[in-house]
Amino acid sequence: MGLTVCSAPAWAQSDYSQPTAHAILIAEDEVVVSSQMSGRIINLPFDEGQHFKKGQVLAGFSCEILQAEEAVAVATVEGAKAELKNAQSLDKLNAAGALDLVLAETSVQRARAELEVARSRKRLCQIIAPYDGVVLSQDVRQFESVDASAPMMRIGRDAPLRVSIVAPAAWLTWLDRKTGLKFQLAGQAPAVEGKIDRIGASVDAASQTVKVEGILQGKDIKGLVPGQSGLVTFDSPAGQSQ
Repeated sequence: MGLTVCSAPAWAQSDYSQPTAHAILIAEDEVVVSSQMSGRIINLPFDEGQHFKKGQVLAGFSCEILQAEEAVAVATVEGAKAELKNAQSLDKLNAAGALDLVLAETSVQRARAELEVARSRKRLCQIIAPYDGVVLSQDVRQFESVDASAPMMRIGRDAPLRVSIVAPAAWLTWLDRKTGLKFQLAGQAPAVEGKIDRIGASVDAASQTVKVEGILQGKDIKGLVPGQSGLVTFDSPAGQSQ
């Protein structure tokens, strides 16, 4: 459902015809990127607020040891292949036993598996962007050393901003995934239009509220960023009592 918002349910009535609730802006697919290994950061190409493309490097680590391990694994594969070739030649001359040939073939398979392990470990040296997006915040700096699983940055998908709302459960009698809305920062205009597209599957028993998310579709979004809060006014059915 996205990022959890208000710690307690909060809503108000801007007038008696349209229900209004507090809301927080969130990014689509907002995630915290953590380090996959312990090491020193040598590449951190994107600052907060900068956009990136899918497949670009978000962070790079110093990996001389893992690079050396990969080189050793490559050499081991080449050595095993040479031994297999020699065993095959001897087998054609009936100068080697069947076991020698099987052992040589097994050595090649083992060496290739160890090479794949080394390459998999080396891939941890870079964190690759999973989608086109933007850096929302950073917790580390270039040349800093971090532990495995340490939070490094928060990113979000390049997509229209979303609003996250905690709404009264009673509104479920008319609220649906096509309900229109207008989001407005406190004391600022104009409002930005959007619509509801996600409604929580359950109601909080204690507060009798439900989590709701919407997507902003208006063009007046300059200056709006994730984390800002404001008011959302919903388009309610004609004649619906509030």
